Amino acid sequence: MYNSEFDVVVVGGGPAGSAAVKRCADHGLKSLLLEKRKLPRSKACTGMIMSEMARSLITEEFGEVPKEVLTAPPSIRGLKFHAPAVKTMTLEREMPFAWRSDFDYWLNHVAQKSGAKLWEKTAVTGITI
Repeated sequence: MYNSEFDVVVVGGGPAGSAAVKRCADHGLKSLLLEKRKLPRSKACTGMIMSEMARSLITEEFGEVPKEVLTAPPSIRGLKFHAPAVKTMTLEREMPFAWRSDFDYWLNHVAQKSGAKLWEKTAVTGITI
């Protein structure tokens, strides 16, 4: 059992949780990020940074994504979307590509450098006010 008080508790160590806890810590709030798994953890979803807005937000909040977080090759040049009875659509754009486990782990560490605390292997089972 932990005996601590925090101004902010964020649940989930993915990109949104890391950004939220980092921003709170940057503004002087005692901030805690809870992640139910041991980090780095594997994720089944992609690590494509598809939109310019996402790339801009990541750079603004966390800095440039380190090369060691990116895959080899470090980007893809586009995507083709196929669905039954629908015309194939092509998205041509250079997109950085990272393994989600490495990417999220990097985001968590940048948040910690801002002063946020991270508790791994911690599940939320209830909230009492």
